[in-house]
Amino acid sequence: MAEEYKEMIQNWNTESKEGVDILADKYGNPDEITNSQVIWYNNGPWAKTVVYEARDDHHFPMKHTDFVEQSIFYYVTPDKFTELAEFDGSVTCKRTAGMISAKCHDEEANFLALNLAHDINTNKKTVEEARNYYVQAMKDYRAKKDVPYMQSLQFEPLKKQESQYLDQELVKKEELDEIEESNK
Repeated sequence: MAEEYKEMIQNWNTESKEGVDILADKYGNPDEITNSQVIWYNNGPWAKTVVYEARDDHHFPMKHTDFVEQSIFYYVTPDKFTELAEFDGSVTCKRTAGMISAKCHDEEANFLALNLAHDINTNKKTVEEARNYYVQAMKDYRAKKDVPYMQSLQFEPLKKQESQYLDQELVKKEELDEIEESNK
């Protein structure tokens, strides 16, 4: 698979190709490859890692592009979705699947974003405090200072069955089938 993924991404932009190479060096060969993305499952602390050929421009905390998305199983309380969106638009939540993801330019920034999202979700930091921390952490990281929030998750991700929100069944499938059948 090593040669296959290198061949598939040979015409990708330099940033995305370098992202794939860095993650392949750390986590081994990817599990899936398409013309537009390379995917690893259950690599390190991540439930899923995707490197995209297409990049999203992002200006927080500085101008850069987002192309590395990493996801964990995690439960976000519904009242925190807006706060997490205010914190960083590259942090996304899938309530039913029980996943939270960060999409940035590298794994270190994703660790930082998810650690701060956890702090917001658990009321340890406000959105403003998290954004200010993010900026300072990036400065410290560039100054070669120790930044634990950029080295690993500072909390334990959940298992899939612990993080999913399946919601409530308000109508039975059989009832809908009967309605559909009676209208034929």
